[in-house]
Amino acid sequence: MNTKQLLRVADAQLYRETQKHLTDIERQVLRACLEGISYKQMSQEIPKSQEQLRRVGARLWNKLSPIFGEEIHKHNIRGALERYLEDREAEDSS
Repeated sequence: MNTKQLLRVADAQLYRETQKHLTDIERQVLRACLEGISYKQMSQEIPKSQEQLRRVGARLWNKLSPIFGEEIHKHNIRGALERYLEDREAEDSS
């Protein structure tokens, strides 16, 4: 699954649960994490420090964890979103 699809899923589910979309910075951090980019590399492209980006990420993982029913962090976000989509597809085909 591509990054764009996974971003849409995360944003849609967040909106469904909170009536709020991902912020621009959350979207940038999520996209970079889905692509395996480190916070250090992100800070070269996004005008924030590594520590600021880590804080954005931590808050985002805390928001998404209850929505997707598992503890989410930078290194498992792609797998969590892919599992969610696969489970949804399995339910739809039943």
